Amino acid sequence: MNGLDRYGSDHQTFFGLWEITARTNTFDQYFQTLDDDGSLNKVTISCNIDRKISGFVEEVASLGTIQIRTDDECYGITHKEGSLFCCVEGKGIQRVNIRNKKSTMIVSCDLSSWSYIVSSDNKLYYTNSKESTVTCCDIGGNIIWTFKDENSVKEPRGIAIDNVGNVYTVCYNQKKLIVLSADGQLSRQLLSKDDGLVYPYAVAYDKIQNRICVINLQNNGFLFDVTF
Repeated sequence: MNGLDRYGSDHQTFFGLWEITARTNTFDQYFQTLDDDGSLNKVTISCNIDRKISGFVEEVASLGTIQIRTDDECYGITHKEGSLFCCVEGKGIQRVNIRNKKSTMIVSCDLSSWSYIVSSDNKLYYTNSKESTVTCCDIGGNIIWTFKDENSVKEPRGIAIDNVGNVYTVCYNQKKLIVLSADGQLSRQLLSKDDGLVYPYAVAYDKIQNRICVINLQNNGFLFDVTF
């Protein structure tokens, strides 16, 4: 301001002061508007916590790690109706109640290492790499069907289910992805080594996007769209 008065001409001083005044008035009007509509006032935020959440918080004494022993080495695991179902090597399928930590062997069989299990609706599906089988049972462990055909499925690992009950499993050494019909009667090869499968061991199905993800031993994976 002083520089304009001292060194500038009358016209320079006038227009310089006019521009500064105009900008100042603009900022002043902006802040005045914020003050008038209460934007600068202190805002108090409140919320109501859902009763289900508050009940959960009251029930859980602390967050941390809970260890539950199984009868032997545990591999695949899934959750259904408040229980964990896990593949126990050499024993079978063990059901563990999360609340009381009690466990029950619902399927007794010589289950191999690297067996996987998944739940869908009221059924469990699990693989047995040593026997080259895929089995479907109910929550109580009653066998519904078992698929065994080593020309089609050999050394199955990961397992997944789609929206209509089709069963997907990956064959580790055969390097392929197989789909089984919902009744366990039919099989079809979907992917092979040519599609990037190199010692696949895990598979997951996205029921919302209708996509299937296959993971290889080398820690790389592929995502495929599934069309019917």
